[in-house]
Amino acid sequence: MFARIQKFGFWRTVLSMGLGWVASLAVLLLLALAIRALAFQPFDAPSASMAPTLRVGDYFFVSKWPYGYSRYTFFNAFPFSGRIFAAEPERGDVVVFKLPRDNATD
Repeated sequence: MFARIQKFGFWRTVLSMGLGWVASLAVLLLLALAIRALAFQPFDAPSASMAPTLRVGDYFFVSKWPYGYSRYTFFNAFPFSGRIFAAEPERGDVVVFKLPRDNATD
């Protein structure tokens, strides 16, 4: 809207508004990636194997810190084997894992 009123082009309008909002957006994006990588990650139930607790298409968040971190936690950016801060799951926990034959499928 501002660009139409002042007869500026899009990029000149963006630059005239300052880069403060770009820096704020970058910080928010990094914070969201850090929270997703280290604390919580959203998933959905692809099959009815957990029925009636989880149904097909249900969305849930997985907390990552109780069982440690693997190379998949950091989007496979740091190649290492095993887990750090590892712990065993308890009865009743929902476990999400990567398929051994297909690293893209959870």
